[in-house]
Amino acid sequence: MLNEAMRNSLVTSPLTHHSCPDFPIIQYADDTIPVIPADASQLNHIKNLLLHFAAYTGLKVNYAKSIMIPINTPDNKMQELSTLFGCQIGSFPHTYLGLPLSLSKPRIKDLVPMLKRIENRLLGYLPYCLLETN
Repeated sequence: MLNEAMRNSLVTSPLTHHSCPDFPIIQYADDTIPVIPADASQLNHIKNLLLHFAAYTGLKVNYAKSIMIPINTPDNKMQELSTLFGCQIGSFPHTYLGLPLSLSKPRIKDLVPMLKRIENRLLGYLPYCLLETN
């Protein structure tokens, strides 16, 4: 839907990457992260697309759980856009699916919580693994 809207000049991609002509979105399970310009008219088109998607599929966006994370966008502009979209404003660094997201390269200390969770999970399997090898 977003690619069709982009081809019809309703929305524009904020990225100019020649190897991928598609609109930039990241999807995992039932989460979607679109990367969009801070433009009210484009945000209106995207919200309209989401309303059509909900009408066709029965799946609805939970705007109360949605957040906008600005990149180089003034606070007053973000207030306007978040009010228009009906969601909260977030900020970087941000954690998504347990992974730290940031505009800069993550530092070791940024990854420690994730490494601790992996370590705890592996330690939970350790007794079972020892029983299997004996």
